[in-house]
Amino acid sequence: MLEKVQLDNFVSHKSTTLNFDQGVTVFIGRNGSGKSSVIDAITFALYGQHTRGHNRNLVRRGSEGSMVQLSFKADSKRYQTTRTLDARGSLTGAKLEQITDTGFETIAHGERRQMGEAMSVEAGNIIGLDYDRLRVAAVVQQGELDAILKSKPSEFKELINTLIGIDRLDKAFQNMRDVLDSFESLLRNRTGYDYKDIANVEQKIEQERNKREESSRELVKLNSEMRKFRDEEKSKRERLEVLEPLSRKVKELEEKKALLVKYIENKVKELQGTLTKELVRMEKQQGDLEKEINRIQKLAIDAKKNLKQLSIGSTAESERRLVEKQLSILEQELQDCESKIGRLKGLIEHANKIEPAEAKCPVCGSLVGKITVQIDSKHIRIELKKMEKVKEDTNLQIKKLTLQKETLVSEQAIANRAVEFLHSYDIKNADDLAKLTREIVEKKAELSKLPKEAEYIREQLANLPANINEVTDLSGFIDDEYSKELERKILDLQKDLIVFNQEEFEDLKSQHDELVRIKIPSIERKIGKFVEINEQASKEIESLTPIQEELKKAYLYANLLEKIRNGVYNRDGSVAMSLRSWALKMISQKASDYIAMFGLNVLRVELTEKARDVLVTCYGPRGAIDVESLSGGEKVAIALALRLGMAYVMGHGKLDFIILDEPTTHLDEERRRSLVRIITEAFRAGLGPLSQIIIITHDAEIFEDADVDSIYRFAMTADGTSVTRL
Repeated sequence: MLEKVQLDNFVSHKSTTLNFDQGVTVFIGRNGSGKSSVIDAITFALYGQHTRGHNRNLVRRGSEGSMVQLSFKADSKRYQTTRTLDARGSLTGAKLEQITDTGFETIAHGERRQMGEAMSVEAGNIIGLDYDRLRVAAVVQQGELDAILKSKPSEFKELINTLIGIDRLDKAFQNMRDVLDSFESLLRNRTGYDYKDIANVEQKIEQERNKREESSRELVKLNSEMRKFRDEEKSKRERLEVLEPLSRKVKELEEKKALLVKYIENKVKELQGTLTKELVRMEKQQGDLEKEINRIQKLAIDAKKNLKQLSIGSTAESERRLVEKQLSILEQELQDCESKIGRLKGLIEHANKIEPAEAKCPVCGSLVGKITVQIDSKHIRIELKKMEKVKEDTNLQIKKLTLQKETLVSEQAIANRAVEFLHSYDIKNADDLAKLTREIVEKKAELSKLPKEAEYIREQLANLPANINEVTDLSGFIDDEYSKELERKILDLQKDLIVFNQEEFEDLKSQHDELVRIKIPSIERKIGKFVEINEQASKEIESLTPIQEELKKAYLYANLLEKIRNGVYNRDGSVAMSLRSWALKMISQKASDYIAMFGLNVLRVELTEKARDVLVTCYGPRGAIDVESLSGGEKVAIALALRLGMAYVMGHGKLDFIILDEPTTHLDEERRRSLVRIITEAFRAGLGPLSQIIIITHDAEIFEDADVDSIYRFAMTADGTSVTRL
């Protein structure tokens, strides 16, 4: 039962203290005046949880922190919880204390769950409900009072499941699955198998036994074959020891022959290299001469062209100056002509106009009257036409002279480039051009000799052998002491090897090598393989046999756990059904008791489970009553009775209060009046089914004449929520 709650800088409350007595307490006030924040204060004080999102939303704006303190009774003992927040909403203090005759005794301090110190857990243990279940059992939200009767039977069943903690069975059902999975995982980690693999393990043991027997039979055959190969290898090895020295002489003979061939080959390559370099040199020289001849020929052509351009450009300068002078004269004449044309056009504009003017006395200067002047434009137009013709002719002469000037400038530029070119190659006149012609003749004569010399070198290269190994007679190349000594040693070795058959030796060696490298190792690998298979099979059998026995025991154990899981923890199992049956019976019984207190024409209410539904049936003096036939007030009374019955079952007899948050929302006038009547008559002074009922409402007028124990008026002011006890 609630005793007192204090809110300091909590939501809209600057400093509010509410005392809760037995009976009916009503909070009235407009929406947003801070009524519902009292519910958040109660749940936050107990569990540190609320409906406003982040904790910073609990701290009053502009304040440095917030504090809420709740005093309550449970099992004849008194307790006090206190929680404080800083301006950012961070928890700065949390304490749960028991109020004794001698003072306060701390039960829990802080929310250090990892240290096993959780104030909210201790509060839940004392009350017997966690935050979620307290909200369901003790707080009826807006519009939910008669939602029980409006909900579908399947939804009502799910609500009952939530009330009695079927979700805990669901959690236990899942946890049991986790236990089985963990057991299976532990078994697999320890043995490599789980209890579902018994048949596989038995099959594997049988396979390993077959492997062991088969490998034993193969080992007998392979050992016999190995003895045969070893005897054959010994015989061939002894024969090879006799032939091996002669084989080494064959190798020495081949080495001497290869050495002689290599020596001759190097001599040939050296000669070939020398001739090739000479040929490349001559080809390069020929190419260089050809390039030089082409260069000189081009230079001679360019020099001849530039000498000619030099003579043309010598007169261009003087002609250009004369043209520029003529252009200057014509441009001045054109300018004078344009000025005359402008004056004539101005006169034409005023021609044939009469312009009045004041006449003055030539002696005294006094006005004597007005005169008019008329201008004739005919002779002006004739003069204008002549001047425009002169302008046109002058423009044509200017354009012609301008083109002539541009041509002379171009010729002069070409002459200047010719001077630069001739100067860069030191060519002054026709004698220098003749020297270039003589140099071309000399270079061509030198070039004509090179092809014959190159042809001679190519013939020498063509006569050299491309591959010494293909030459059958090397005597023509043995012409020094070193090559002759190699020839003598080769002849001596050939005499020693007349009786030696290299092919027979190679065949014998190949057979011996095949035995040593292929056949015997192959048998050894097979023997090793079957020995390993045999040993591995024995180890597997030895390892799997105890696992097989353990899996059999594990299979029995897991089956037992699965039966427990399905029978005990399944929400449709016997335990859940029994629990729902008990809960429905208790809720029906308590709701019927409450209805009897309300003085209705309904004697009892019965909740029954049908498949996936929970049905509500009302009974009167004449039997079952259709809920839809009841009046609005009777429906509210039944809904309230069911809510109180649920609160009783949820609280296990410990919960002695309930909060109705805006219970009149969505209720018509009849239902609202019925709700007030039932509450005031059945809950007066804590004599009802619960010691306390707290009603939060903005519908103040319905309680104006009601007999309730306490009324608090909430109002929003500039300084926050103001609470007045009426």
